[in-house]
Amino acid sequence: MPKLLFITSRFPYPLEKGDKLRAYYFIKELSRYYNVVLVSLSDTKVDLSQIQKLETICSKVYCFKLSRWGIAFNLFWGFFSNKPFQVHYFYSYSISLRINKILDKENPNHIFCQLIRVSEYVKNYHNCPKTLDYMDALSKGMDRRREIA
Repeated sequence: MPKLLFITSRFPYPLEKGDKLRAYYFIKELSRYYNVVLVSLSDTKVDLSQIQKLETICSKVYCFKLSRWGIAFNLFWGFFSNKPFQVHYFYSYSISLRINKILDKENPNHIFCQLIRVSEYVKNYHNCPKTLDYMDALSKGMDRRREIA
């Protein structure tokens, strides 16, 4: 089966938030057609039992913890950048280096990024097609909010 590198900004288990739910069921369905390699970031601790749950549907699971200091530092620099704050929040140079090694090792046939938050990690990788699931419809949510606020 072809190899799919699936990148998330939050570990997709437990299923208590919409983006986690969406990622989990995307991965579950895609694992029928691909060897899914999960690369997941987390700003909270991920338990081994949570990782093991994803290992039942993924061929490999890589989970990287974002540091609070790194997040604060990146958000500060976000004021001087044209990139969205959510990209700065979830970006780590040291994690980027590790993801580059994973890309070299895994040599995926396709990369799937859930949200723009993680697309920065693979923007310069051109060895395979990429998909960005930009699931948030912020403009629609703001439009709805404007009608009642």
